[in-house]
Amino acid sequence: MNTEMKMKKVVGLLLILAVLLLGGYYGMGVVTEKTLTKNIAVINKSRELSLELKEYHRGWFKSNALLNWTLHLPERKITDTAGLVTTTPAQDYTIQLPLNIYHGPIMLADNQMLFGLGYASSDIALPQMYLDEFKRKFTDESTPPLLKMTMYVNFVNNSTLKLSLPSFKLISKEGNSQFEWQGMMSDVNLSSNLDNFRGHVTITGFNFSKGKANAVLENASSDYDLHRTSLGLYTGDANLFVPSLVVTQDTKTSLEVKSLDLHTSSQVNNGLFDSHFKTTADRIAVEGRVHGPVLIEFSVNNLDASVLAKINEQANMMQQGSDAQKHEAMLLMLPELPKLLSKGAQFNLSELSIGMPEGVIKGNLLVSLPNADAGNPFQLIQKVQGEGKLEIPEVVLKHLLNDSIKQMLQNQATVKEITVEATTPAEATKVPSASVASDKAIAPLPTVDVEQQSIAQTDARLAALVTSGVLSLNGTNYVIELKLSQGQLLVNGKPFNSGMLQF
Repeated sequence: MNTEMKMKKVVGLLLILAVLLLGGYYGMGVVTEKTLTKNIAVINKSRELSLELKEYHRGWFKSNALLNWTLHLPERKITDTAGLVTTTPAQDYTIQLPLNIYHGPIMLADNQMLFGLGYASSDIALPQMYLDEFKRKFTDESTPPLLKMTMYVNFVNNSTLKLSLPSFKLISKEGNSQFEWQGMMSDVNLSSNLDNFRGHVTITGFNFSKGKANAVLENASSDYDLHRTSLGLYTGDANLFVPSLVVTQDTKTSLEVKSLDLHTSSQVNNGLFDSHFKTTADRIAVEGRVHGPVLIEFSVNNLDASVLAKINEQANMMQQGSDAQKHEAMLLMLPELPKLLSKGAQFNLSELSIGMPEGVIKGNLLVSLPNADAGNPFQLIQKVQGEGKLEIPEVVLKHLLNDSIKQMLQNQATVKEITVEATTPAEATKVPSASVASDKAIAPLPTVDVEQQSIAQTDARLAALVTSGVLSLNGTNYVIELKLSQGQLLVNGKPFNSGMLQF
């Protein structure tokens, strides 16, 4: 009898566990559907990307859903070298996204066992209508892109979204262009209330060529950890690292970037928003001019966080309206700018260092605004404090100034030549042709030695700037020191006036 009672208790317990487990599967399916709907609502805040849940068939252990993924490309205007403007109308691209959703607490999916509320996976291929266009534009050796997506929801309702874009190749039938994508992996972790998201993106690289132009990117990566404050601002850290980017034209390097590292961070303390930006690079070469190493560090501090949140909200609304609405929103934002800076805002270029073959460009700049009422901007300007210093090698400054003057002289020579060509026919109608020929033989148009004139003008302008005090020469470097106090600007210790820039 006791044995029979024990068996009944065991069977009853097993039945209760089975009911709880089966009910749990269904209940977790409901929770997973709600989480999916909430994540879609967040994505739809973007103007360019939207998701629509077209179908949702909830089963006991597994559900199937169908999403419409729409990418909106706004109207674009492109101006060619002749000044002709071509307008490309706005376009919407819609891709159907089928989802296989597995319910927790125990899930067997994609050859793995998972524990949580739910798991979804999908392979997103080109729809047939786009695939037909793909076959018309690209050769048979080309492979269409395929996006793989998974989303895992754990027991505390936090989500992990993973995206991968495996390698593919595009070889155009026209234009002699080729694009080889080497792969991308991305994972994003979202909190249950979507107030925190962090993730990592890795791009293995790509190779693009068109005619004699070629671009190669190697193994770029990015990571971020952002939090939404009570004001709706996102603060946190983000990093981007690009080991190598090389662009060539006719086998000559037009752009080369080596070990580019970008870092940005932001926070809100006591109602004030602070942001910091730092970038370093081992080498940046543009059209044969080599720069590196490069270090730039900049920060903005003490912005009114509540005003910034209001401006940010207005900017987001402005993106979704018509041109007239955007203009109206812009006018509404302008009065907020003095308020944004009224809490003692600071702009600090703490370090600028750019290495060059001729030397190093160094600089720093700090501008501090008063903590005062922003009602009178003119009084605010009188209280601005600032100081800075720029040190640039003599050879570098001469090169930059000489290039500018040379370009100006060449433009002037071109204008004169066009003017002479335009007036010659009219003059020819006033005098006999023999007389015109004689005048041309006696007084030909003078040829301008642009190179010599630009060198002479460069030396003269630099000497004038040193004499006026705008520049000071320290060894082989030109130096500019600035100080702003009580509305007075000092340049290298001398009160600034417009006459210091007259040559």
